[in-house]
Amino acid sequence: MTPAQIKASIRAQAYETSAAFWSDEEIYAYMWQAECEVAALVECTETTDSTTTTVSGTVEYAKPTDCLIIKRLTWDSVKLKKITLSDLDAMDGTGYGGTVSTGNPEFYYEHGANVGLYPTPTSAKTLKFWHIKQPTELTAASTTFTVPQLFQHYIPDYCLYRMYLKDQDDRANTHLKLWDENIGKAISKWKHSQHRDQYSVVRCEENNQVTSIGIV
Repeated sequence: MTPAQIKASIRAQAYETSAAFWSDEEIYAYMWQAECEVAALVECTETTDSTTTTVSGTVEYAKPTDCLIIKRLTWDSVKLKKITLSDLDAMDGTGYGGTVSTGNPEFYYEHGANVGLYPTPTSAKTLKFWHIKQPTELTAASTTFTVPQLFQHYIPDYCLYRMYLKDQDDRANTHLKLWDENIGKAISKWKHSQHRDQYSVVRCEENNQVTSIGIV
């Protein structure tokens, strides 16, 4: 479905086929907000970014501007293990006058809009982000959604909820309930889709890459 088709469906259900109380711009804004909710809760807008190159001696690097959730991070094609700042303190154990470890990174941590690597890299290599991206903002000129087709038909309920809320109409509660139920369905659908065409088997830990503090 296209954004224009979804908008037409929303207007038909709200009995306002042309802009009056609710403008087209307002409805497209609600549609985009719905997409952002689906992306963050279902984690279905998967993408990668390989535009970051590390600099020798530099620990932290900015996440991609559209990054909502990091699912995987690799340095020079090697997967890094995520750690906390407490893990970092425990591993380096530096005191006053101490030095931070350098070399090929094995770990990363998140802090605000940045990721930090440990050990501190000593060479220029590609830092690849595998992440959930924020959907592209929708406008009247938009021709596609960012979220998968599997979930696009859930968007009208969120929009109608916001529209009726603006009108102080009790029907807002009905569409909010439908939206919440649909998000639950979407999460379940996405989890099932990740395991299709696979056999459910116990994984052997010996086949995984291991660091000093466990499996990557």
